Amino acid sequence: CKYSTKEIFLNEKLICLPSSLIDYVICHEIAHLKVPNHSPLYYKELEKISPNHKKYKQEIKKYRLDSR
Repeated sequence: CKYSTKEIFLNEKLICLPSSLIDYVICHEIAHLKVPNHSPLYYKELEKISPNHKKYKQEIKKYRLDSR
């Protein structure tokens, strides 16, 4: 997410994830449009749009999306 321009860029490898995790990543980035950090206020915003975000955050760690 580019905070100054309010743009979201997604990794093309997201397509390999289950749809619930793709939704989580998108919600994570949308929350950053409102709060551009990982402060408690950010997590309040994320909770509003993704109530299961803690579960998804753990689940996504099973996948490798980097370029290695």
